[in-house]
Amino acid sequence: MTYDWETEGFPRVDLEKFRDPSLAKLDKMYGDDLDALWREHIHPSGLERMYASLMRKCVAFAIQSAAGPQPRPETLADLERLANGNTSRAAAARAASPGAVLVREWQGKTYRVDVTEDGFVLDGETYRSLSAVAKHITGAHWSGPRFFGLSKHPETNTQ
Repeated sequence: MTYDWETEGFPRVDLEKFRDPSLAKLDKMYGDDLDALWREHIHPSGLERMYASLMRKCVAFAIQSAAGPQPRPETLADLERLANGNTSRAAAARAASPGAVLVREWQGKTYRVDVTEDGFVLDGETYRSLSAVAKHITGAHWSGPRFFGLSKHPETNTQ
């Protein structure tokens, strides 16, 4: 099925199916009632203390997230990869394979980085990402794949 944007316009979402009756009451909740919703929607152990206003926002987010559309498995895999300090799918595909050696000259000094299963090794120290290696070398934030010439963008700062 294809969607014709020109004739049909922007697709409308029926927001009513995402509304939860408990959200209307949430604004006036305090104490035990709010704690009960926290335990139901977020975590059964509850909290020792939290501002009620922040607690309401967290509970509302949890209720709305559960009612709304769920992310695709590919999106969840990308988020998991990013949470673990790895790069996105596209950058990971361009990154060097374990066993490769990356060589970069920076300000007159040549740096050799070994790619391993555990990360990137420079001078005996293992880094989780190429960006961490590039930051160690330059002292500034860099895209690691770009710094080592693995991205499709040309190098813009060659010192």
